[in-house]
Amino acid sequence: MQSHQSFKVRLETRTRALILWSAILVLAIFSGTTANAQFNASLRGTVSDPSGAVIPGATVTLTEKNTGQNKVAQSDGSGIYTFNRPLRRSS
Repeated sequence: MQSHQSFKVRLETRTRALILWSAILVLAIFSGTTANAQFNASLRGTVSDPSGAVIPGATVTLTEKNTGQNKVAQSDGSGIYTFNRPLRRSS
């Protein structure tokens, strides 16, 4: 009888450990996905004329179509502009 109870206790302990590690794994997977999705966007481009020459100092405006919010960037000496953050939606 003693060995049967001991086996049952070991099985319950293993089952609890398996459930705990499964929960930790699921949380780790989904928390990483959520963290990456929160604020991981940028937009980069080059301003050029029809002949392909870059245009330094150009003003580039990014507009959120649904809210009308604008973000403005200036192209650098190589004609490159960057928007590092997405527009926030208004509530």
